[in-house]
This record gives sequence, C-alpha cells and structure tokens, in this order.
Amino acid sequence: MKLQLKRIILCLFLFVVFKTIAQVELKNKVVDYTTFLPLENASVYIKNTTIGTVTNSDGKFVLVVPNKHQKDTLIISSIGYKTFKTPINEFDNSFEIILEEDIASLDEVLLVAETRPKTGNEVVLRALERLDRNMPDSSYIQKGFIRHK
Repeated sequence: MKLQLKRIILCLFLFVVFKTIAQVELKNKVVDYTTFLPLENASVYIKNTTIGTVTNSDGKFVLVVPNKHQKDTLIISSIGYKTFKTPINEFDNSFEIILEEDIASLDEVLLVAETRPKTGNEVVLRALERLDRNMPDSSYIQKGFIRHK
C-alpha cells in the first residue's frame, strides 16, 4: 500500500514538473516614451487568442504562454499609444517596453444652439418634428466602446 502511494505522489510530481516546463513566463514593464513613467492598464496579449493580461499600476505584467504559442505574436497596446508587436520567441525580458504616443487628429466640430422648449407641449411638438431622426426605421450597429479605469 505504501509503495502504491509513493508511485502516485511521484506521478503527480512529474506531471506538475512537465506541466510547468510546457510554458514560458513573460515578465516586463511598459513605460511612456517621453516621461518614462509606467503605463497602467496597457493590454498585453497573444494575437488571435484569448490569452492576455493588463499592466498593473507600476506598468508591470506577467504572462504565461503555452509552448504551442511560441511562434505567435505578442501585442502590447494602450489607448493613445502606438502598438508594440514582437514574436514571442524573440521577446527580451531585459529591456523595458517603451510605447510611443500616437497622435490622432479629429475633424472640426460645429455646435449650433437652439432655444429650449419651455413647456411640456413644446417638448412633445419638437420630439414629433424630429421623430424620423430619433426613431430609425432600420436596425444599426453601434461602432465604438468605452474603457473605464
């Protein structure tokens, strides 16, 4: 009975050892190009997979990558910065990852002020006038997202 228990423990130990060998751990820090301050909540993921993480308040991350994804691409991105891409097997833990700002320009915005309705009757009349704009007759897909800290 004791011999059988030792065999089970040995098998479990070997399973754990082989399981940890079958993956690579990527550790690094993501910083801003101009200030060299850490970037919090930068996305770190493997392209075309659901394997990923985000950086902490110090800009640091740890990502465990299974061996089958060794030839895939690692992507590090953050809103307002250019995306960093590198093959996982060429990833270097010794250098910090520096993301450069990505400046985006917006088109001109024109604001037009109208008088506000003062009574409930005026509100209803204005809503009825704009019914075709406020209630589209076909479905649409909203394009955009919001990200909170």
